[in-house]
Amino acid sequence: MDEQLTGELKQQLLSALRTGKKIEAIKIYREATGKGLKESKEAVEAFIDEVKVQYPDMAAKLKPGCSTSILLTMLFIALWVVSNVVL
Repeated sequence: MDEQLTGELKQQLLSALRTGKKIEAIKIYREATGKGLKESKEAVEAFIDEVKVQYPDMAAKLKPGCSTSILLTMLFIALWVVSNVVL
């Protein structure tokens, strides 16, 4: 993560990440730094890793992103289909 980030930007990123809005955190980072999408995504992911290492208690409050929700939804749909086919 960039050392040049202000405390305010870090707070904005944490706020977005606590509510599971990783894409929003990437947008915030891009607007603040002027960096590209790939660099911003990598920086936010590095920030998440940094938070997990430095503040394990806070890391537990970061909600999973969209991919986790999609995966769980697909799993529930598959289980529902299987249960209806078997019955």
